[in-house]
Amino acid sequence: MSLAILRQVAEDKGLQANDPLRVGALIRIAAIEESNGQIEAARATFASSGLTANQCAIMDAPPKMIAMPGSEAFPMEAQRWGFEGWTQLQFDVAADGHVINQRALLSYPPFIFSEAGTKFLTKVKFAKTYRPDGGLGCGATVNRIRFTLPG
Repeated sequence: MSLAILRQVAEDKGLQANDPLRVGALIRIAAIEESNGQIEAARATFASSGLTANQCAIMDAPPKMIAMPGSEAFPMEAQRWGFEGWTQLQFDVAADGHVINQRALLSYPPFIFSEAGTKFLTKVKFAKTYRPDGGLGCGATVNRIRFTLPG
């Protein structure tokens, strides 16, 4: 999305100060400013969003996944046995887009897909987001991964 369009949304007088569209536009503007080396402008734009540095839940969209592993993430043991499974994971996304603090909440079957799910997240990358302190882009994100047999 272009900076001009994001600024139009952020400055729209019809939107409340905490409207998710406005807040999301401001966060994206701050990220663009930071990537352009405009650190003070990014800090000011982020501050005008009303978010604290560790909030993401009220933004207009969850962090966008931009890279993930392929079929190599499927556990070999499950492949040999010919069964599929899933895991529900909770994790934090750092401002640079890397996953940290990943943990399996629930898996089926648990002893194989819990470990496979947490290993899967070590290779996932999310879009960067600006945070003034460089901390979390989003905390306690929950996602379910379904492992299907390759082929």
